[in-house]
Amino acid sequence: ISEIHVVGESEDMTAKERLLFWSKQMTDGYVGVRCDNFTTSWRDGRLFNAIIHKYRYRYHRRLK
Repeated sequence: ISEIHVVGESEDMTAKERLLFWSKQMTDGYVGVRCDNFTTSWRDGRLFNAIIHKYRYRYHRRLK
């Protein structure tokens, strides 16, 4: 995780902060999805599903 490079990240971010920042970037624009922390934001599954949807959508676009 410490090798994750995210656009706009700071060099002094921890791996946990980078992962949260990346999650926010991946789900930006999804209505009703908030990424504030690793407890309440992930509890209902919306954040996880938004990330899966984003990558599934990208994968299907490449196949066409």
